[in-house]
Amino acid sequence: MEGEAAKKHVRTLLRGKKRLQRKYETQFRGSQYAPLHVDKATKQLVKQPEIFIRPEKLIKKKKIIEEAKRKQRNKIKNLKAKKNHRFAHGSLVFVIRLPPFNPIPPEVLTILASLRLFEPFSGRFFKLNLGLYKKLELISAYITWGHPSLKITRELIQKRAGIIANGKQYSTVGNAEIETHLGKYGIVCHEDIVKEVYEVGKHFTEVNEMLMPFLLSSSGLYKVLSRGAILHLAGERGTEIDGVIQKMN
Repeated sequence: MEGEAAKKHVRTLLRGKKRLQRKYETQFRGSQYAPLHVDKATKQLVKQPEIFIRPEKLIKKKKIIEEAKRKQRNKIKNLKAKKNHRFAHGSLVFVIRLPPFNPIPPEVLTILASLRLFEPFSGRFFKLNLGLYKKLELISAYITWGHPSLKITRELIQKRAGIIANGKQYSTVGNAEIETHLGKYGIVCHEDIVKEVYEVGKHFTEVNEMLMPFLLSSSGLYKVLSRGAILHLAGERGTEIDGVIQKMN
């Protein structure tokens, strides 16, 4: 008896399901893929009337899509050009660490430490090569760099040059200290340091290792630029690095 009652119950459910299915098929026939809305008079779902789309809207939408595709093509083109960028191998560059506005990833901190740029607004001279260029590209959002002129190089060294020798730091050095520590390389005064650094001479590596990182002034930069505008300084600046150094020297 229990088996017969269960079968009867299942048949009742199936009949009810089919009845509902037929009802909805007759009510919404031909409109299952069309948008529906509630008719206020009958309180039932009815097919929404077809909306007229003006040609101007279609043209505007097409222009937006085309503009997005054009920007994407330009972006890919710029990336390819950047990949094939030929830099001046062996030329002098000056790298400045910018203040972080977001947490710095550990990989970036490792590269900055290897370049001895431990503080914001500290800078150093480097001889550009492929390995250094790849490092600068990886941390380009946190630094600004470029090729300084002879005038800016001279002013920077004469005003802010310091030497690390025998485990001691000499923040202000005269010709006597320069001759004592760099005389073995034929360098006896500030002008000799300027010449060796700017021309990337044969003793550039030894002299640059002895030079302390240049601690630049941030106040001069904040007077001219806002906090957000400093972000736009990030990356390669080319010869425009002269203006940045001049504001901070």
